[in-house]
Amino acid sequence: MTVYLNGEFVDEREARISVLDRGLLYGDGFFETIRIHNGEPFRWRSHAARIAKAIEVLRFSMNQDLRGLDQVLREASKRNGQPNGIARLQVTRGVGSRGYSPRGAGPPTMLVTMHSPALSPVKPWTLITARSVRLPPPNPMSPFKHSNRLVQILARIEADDQSANDALLLDHQGAVAETSAANIFWVRHGVVQTPPLETNALPGVTRALVIELCGSLGLRFSETMMMPEELVLADTVFLSLASYGIVPVERIDDTPFRSTTSVDALREAYERQLDRECPAHSFP
Repeated sequence: MTVYLNGEFVDEREARISVLDRGLLYGDGFFETIRIHNGEPFRWRSHAARIAKAIEVLRFSMNQDLRGLDQVLREASKRNGQPNGIARLQVTRGVGSRGYSPRGAGPPTMLVTMHSPALSPVKPWTLITARSVRLPPPNPMSPFKHSNRLVQILARIEADDQSANDALLLDHQGAVAETSAANIFWVRHGVVQTPPLETNALPGVTRALVIELCGSLGLRFSETMMMPEELVLADTVFLSLASYGIVPVERIDDTPFRSTTSVDALREAYERQLDRECPAHSFP
């Protein structure tokens, strides 16, 4: 793989990051996962807004012009021969001295890697409810993907132990929030619903697109607080995430779910939106 590291494209075997980088030592950083379609970063403006929010909250001093980052993603796609794939942006505060204070640290480390796309169509997923961890209350880091993901990792370990695709995460009050890797939606009585962001669910880029698509398709939509014992009464459940798009859920713990025409319509509309915003062109 050819990666982008601190302003240069290099072979991944030649990429070097300091052992004193605060991203390694303290998780002092953030990341972003971006769908690349026909060589173009899908929904780039939304991703850029979330990146800007992370930089603002973490108070990073970014000398590099972020306005050219979308071109970096296009070039990474081209150099790796992947017109369709997943780009991952990782930013840390950079090298600093020992201790929590970031004073004097930097400049930030920026890494872009390219990864294979998800298989299409995506098969329905099975979920388990994470028992060992819950999401913390909303905080200034809730609106972006900070690098401290131990809650999600422990939840995913539970899912792996039970041969599930992902784990359902509850918020600090026990309400349905998201999964370790995705936003969650369900359909009940003909209404598409998802947890409000007050649960500390990530304001996902694909989540926002699903809400847009509900409007364009004439589907009723609502943000709804839902306890897990109520979720089992839903007609259908599905997930949204940048790397896979819209993924139906066939089971949560011992409760099976079926797909519905509304989910099929949303999946088809998502694929059309991909082609509309990132039209096919001659890829080198």
